[in-house]
Order: sequence, then structure tokens, then C-alpha cells
Amino acid sequence: MLKRFATRYGIWLGLALIVSAQNMLVRVSRGSAIDLQWDLFHELVYWSVWALFAQVIIRMVQRWPFDRGSAQRSLVPHLVAMLLIAPLQITTTYATHLAINDLVGLVPAGKAGAWFAARGPGIVWGSFTGALYYWVIVGVYQAVRYRRLATRLGAELAQAQLDALRTQLQPHFLFNALHAISVLIDESPRQASAMVARLGDFLRHALESSHWPWVDVATELAGLEAYLAVQQTRFSDGLSIAIDASPEALGACVPALLLQPLAENAIEHGRDDSGSVLHVRVAVSVIAERLCIAVTNSMPQLPTDLSSADFGHGLSNVNLRLRAAYGADAHLTIGPDPQGGTTAFLDLPLREFAAARRAPGVRP
Repeated sequence: MLKRFATRYGIWLGLALIVSAQNMLVRVSRGSAIDLQWDLFHELVYWSVWALFAQVIIRMVQRWPFDRGSAQRSLVPHLVAMLLIAPLQITTTYATHLAINDLVGLVPAGKAGAWFAARGPGIVWGSFTGALYYWVIVGVYQAVRYRRLATRLGAELAQAQLDALRTQLQPHFLFNALHAISVLIDESPRQASAMVARLGDFLRHALESSHWPWVDVATELAGLEAYLAVQQTRFSDGLSIAIDASPEALGACVPALLLQPLAENAIEHGRDDSGSVLHVRVAVSVIAERLCIAVTNSMPQLPTDLSSADFGHGLSNVNLRLRAAYGADAHLTIGPDPQGGTTAFLDLPLREFAAARRAPGVRP
């Protein structure tokens, strides 16, 4: 609270110094001597008093905002407040000015009443300008309120988009997994039972991750391992999996369940009928303050990189989630791997996990 007031007072103090500089330059341009009492000291008092009354006006706007449907009801309380605050502000300014002058001995004995009476024209002038300043403060604070509201609504919209896209992944994966289990029930009941257990582990992770739109890479990889265990049980020796993550990457944050559709895509589109082992490798590293994630399979290289228009359901979902989470600062590319095979490559901003959890609905 005190820090916020100090920040606001700093703005008013800066305004006082600007007006003081203007007063001094005007005097100099007219060939007059600078009067520090009125050109500087009075302005400091005047705008400092406004800093205090501005807090009252802000409270008024909070109590009676000019929102749609309430503007007419709010007008009368603000008109009454304006009629009271405008003359009270300028009167308080002159009273404070006089009190400080008297304290330092600048007002002759018995002349305080005459000094204040001479301020009559200034009080009239200050009351009219004060009425104008009242509405300026109301307008500025209303603009700040609307900006904060727009930011909050934008964050909530982005979060809703992330949640909607994330929920699309689970039915898609469940359909494939349950279909595989139904096939294994007759062919290998023991393998089907193991796959159900692995599927339960993954769903437990998915449920826990649903409470946070962002997770650290270590948690994301733990969930990916649970998913890959399902696939390992399904394909047995026909699938080889490797996961490699650098220590500095483990604390970075990513949208929850981001890697599962990439791994699923690598497996589903990497298998063939030749009976050869499919190798899938997940590599996570930090390069030049960027989080780099590569999911590679050993299928033959693509002749050219795929564009986003060529993405299927899973990759399109990942691409949309990246746009919702990072805007234009994240990239997904699919193309040939230099060592053979095909790679899905994520180039993401490096974000600390703690910052994302403090504001789960906002881009970290």
C-alpha cells in the first residue's frame, strides 16, 4: 500500500516539477526575477495536496465506476464530490502554504489572516481548475481500470483456449490406447493387463497435471515416460525409446502434456510392416536462452520440411497450443533429421517454472 502511494506521489511530484519549470521559464522570458516561493514551493504544495485528494477520487471511482449500465447512477455522487473536493483542495493548498510560511517566519505577526484573505481570487480560480482536474483523474483511472480488465480477460481467454486444446488430446489418445488393449485381450491377456496398468499411470499423471496449465520439463518428461511405457508394452521389442534432457532444461516450464502428441505422432507414423525396430528419441536442451525439444524417429527422411497446413490432428493441436501460450515466439517444425529419420522440433522461449505458477493464466 505504502509502495503504491509512493509510486503515485512520484508521478504528482514529477508533474509539480514540470509546472515549476514552466513558471520559471515564463518569468525569465518576460525578464522578471524567479520567485521560488510561488514558482517552485507553491507548486510542490499544490500538486502534493492533489496527490492526497486523488486517493479520495480513486476510491470514488471504485465505489461508483462509470461502467456500462451504471454511468448514470455514478454521475450524481461524482458531481457532489467534485463540488466539494475542488474548492477544498485549493483551500487546503493555501492553508498548507500559509502554515509552512508561518512556521519558518515568512509571515509577519498578525498578518496571517490578511495573507489568506488575499488568496480569494486564487481560490476561485483553483476551484474551477480543480473541477476540471477532478474529471481528468476520473478519466485516467477509468482507463487504467479498463486496461487491467482487458489484460485479465485476455489471460482468461488464453487459459480457456489452452484448457480446451488440452482436453482434445486425452480422448484422442484414449481411443488409440483402448483400441490397442482390445486387440491384445485375445492375443496376449498378460500384455493387455500390463498395458492397462501403464495406462492408469499415465491417466493419473494427466489428471494431476490438469490442475496446472504449465509444468516443469522434469514433470512433463515423467508423464511422457508413463505414456511411452504404454506404447512399449503395446509394441514390445518393436519399439526402442531414449530420453535425454540436460540438467538446465529440467526446471524450465512448458504447457502440460505438450510432448505426448509429438511422441504419439513419431510412433504412429514411424512404424511399418517390415518388422524393423522403430527408434524414438526425445532430446531436451537449452541453447542460446531458448528451450529446444526434438522428438525423432527412425523412419525414412522426409524430402522437405512439412508446413503447418500438412499437420494432422495431433500436430495441429500442438501448434495451436503454442500460439495460445507463447504467441509468435514459439515454433514447431517437422523435417528430416541429419542422422536419418524425421524430427519434430520445438523452439520455445526459456521460461522459469516458478514465474508460470505464480500466474497460471498468463503467458510466463
